[in-house]
Amino acid sequence: MNVSVEIKNKILQSINTVYEKSKKCKLENSFFNTVNSELGVISDYLKINKTQTFIYAVVFAKNYEGETVDFSDLIKYFKCSSVKLLYLSSDFDYLTEKGYFNLIKSTYKGKLDRSNNQYYVNETVTEALINSNPLPSLNKNEFDDVIKLFNHIYEIGKQKEDNQLDYHRFGKKLYVAIKSNLKYPLINWLNNQELTIYEKYIFLHLLWKKLNGTEKEDLDDIMEIIYSYQPQKIKEIQKIINEIHPLIKLNLIEIHKSRFLEDTEISLSDKAIRIIREHKIEIYTSKIKKDYILEPKSISEKKLFYNKSEKEQISMLNQILGEKDFKEIKQRMKNKNLSSGVTILFFGAPGTGKTETVFQTAKKTGRKIMQVDISNTKSMWFGESEKKIKKVFTEYYELMKESDRVPVLLFNEADAIISKRKSNFTGNTDQTENTIQNIILQELEKFEGIFIATTNLAENFDSAFERRFLFKIKFNKPSTDVKLKIWQSKIHGLKNDHYKILSSEYDFSGGQIDNIVRKINMYEVIKGKLPDFKEIIEYCNTEKIAYNNIKTVGFAKNN
Repeated sequence: MNVSVEIKNKILQSINTVYEKSKKCKLENSFFNTVNSELGVISDYLKINKTQTFIYAVVFAKNYEGETVDFSDLIKYFKCSSVKLLYLSSDFDYLTEKGYFNLIKSTYKGKLDRSNNQYYVNETVTEALINSNPLPSLNKNEFDDVIKLFNHIYEIGKQKEDNQLDYHRFGKKLYVAIKSNLKYPLINWLNNQELTIYEKYIFLHLLWKKLNGTEKEDLDDIMEIIYSYQPQKIKEIQKIINEIHPLIKLNLIEIHKSRFLEDTEISLSDKAIRIIREHKIEIYTSKIKKDYILEPKSISEKKLFYNKSEKEQISMLNQILGEKDFKEIKQRMKNKNLSSGVTILFFGAPGTGKTETVFQTAKKTGRKIMQVDISNTKSMWFGESEKKIKKVFTEYYELMKESDRVPVLLFNEADAIISKRKSNFTGNTDQTENTIQNIILQELEKFEGIFIATTNLAENFDSAFERRFLFKIKFNKPSTDVKLKIWQSKIHGLKNDHYKILSSEYDFSGGQIDNIVRKINMYEVIKGKLPDFKEIIEYCNTEKIAYNNIKTVGFAKNN
């Protein structure tokens, strides 16, 4: 039922009277007696107590003078002490929480809590009053969809993260959001658990991230949202690490420990996911396939040809990484208190089969490969690169736990990280690169898996890395005999003399030969026949010219 124009006018007149009389009132008790009847008129419409009504009326009037209101404005207007205005702080909180006021929270450093917060009245309320409509529902914490509620709780966390809420206001908003939505079975169940409001937030934060496809969350990042006071944050992290946290005891979260504390992650437990589903929330646990993990069965078998020296070393490596011998070797190393990890460096000219050898070795020995793109570890933000490189090793050890056989950690084209460390920094980038190198050196010192790095570098190789690699295999360009075998295996139908000319006249790597073979195959598709030998020679000459004109690209050598 709409409010009559007469009542609307009476409410507006009462607001004006309260505002005018409150100027220089010093918030004395005697003042409130002078506006008691006006406050009653306004209070009947707003459904709040008279103290809250008084605050609303003053902020309403000031807003219509074209300004938002902070505590300093009101102190000047009332001519009262700041402490006296603080007596009303809980009423300001109530009006904000219930939606009568909107709040612009101060972000100025050094300001006391509330001193610069700006308040303005909710337009929904003012429009209803001006249009003679009844007071609208202001319970903005009650949601008609549980997914919207999860998003709302996540957004409360974002407000805390952005310093728009302090610790206590954060807790209050979470409390109201949960208490206002007990109609949802999962929220009602969570409300009845013996958990603090902040522990409930962790559960709901993980649930929201899970619904958005994120399996695990960084423990430090979540705790940073909740606890601004560092000792409290560290205390709560230690509770989880030591598995005495209530969420761990209730088996609602799982911890994914890392050798680096800041990389430790948490996720919802299987029990939590089961409870969520029982309460009619659809949640999926299908794992997203990581494109940087190569399964051995997905690697195409390829015959490789090596010079005698490389062939012997690769053959030995395949034997070492064969499952039976590998297990025995690891156990013997442990028994003798020696490092059980196998660290390997493949170095040599481009196109000599370093990366393909890693793939074929992994396929033969039935091992997954975790490939690391070094360029992706170089973040534009200082410090992020270090965190990413640490996470590489954390993820590798997790993959090791999940795998039947120890996987291969491959740093392909690792020139940038195993080159000589810089002694004279010219900026943050140099320092970051050195830090990354130091982290990798530390990891390799105690490495327990299979690590392979490939590089084209030789002269600019850091001696500290040289010591960390148990096997160092140099890949030379194929000899004439080996090139003959490569040509014969890749192109059929040539005369023997032609194969000999190709292998003896052109100092190509296997990769360069592959380039020419690809052109020959393209020709066959288009023309329906093999190109004649003269055309093949032309391909070779073009490849030779292009290769000889390539300038070195990449990191400069230190003098």
